[in-house]
Amino acid sequence: HAALLQGPANADSLFEALRSRYHAERFIRVLRTEQALTERDLDPCACNDSNRVELRVLPHPNGHVLLTAVLDNLGKGASGAAVQSLNLMLALPEERGLRD
Repeated sequence: HAALLQGPANADSLFEALRSRYHAERFIRVLRTEQALTERDLDPCACNDSNRVELRVLPHPNGHVLLTAVLDNLGKGASGAAVQSLNLMLALPEERGLRD
């Protein structure tokens, strides 16, 4: 529940915090959702075959805020993270060998 978080927290402030933190990250997209969703609207295959992560902030009228992340655990999981980390350690472009 948003009331349990420090400071004034709601879906908008959480979205802005995530967006400001990840705005320059190539593989992370922060998505705002204004309308009510069903479980079918959150496509678990949306990031398949990619290194992308989609973060979504879902407000609820009673004050709860749901944060979701969709990723391909084989792409962005251990193998994608290993390639991305090696690229950084070797001073190569972070995205080398990875798909958006």
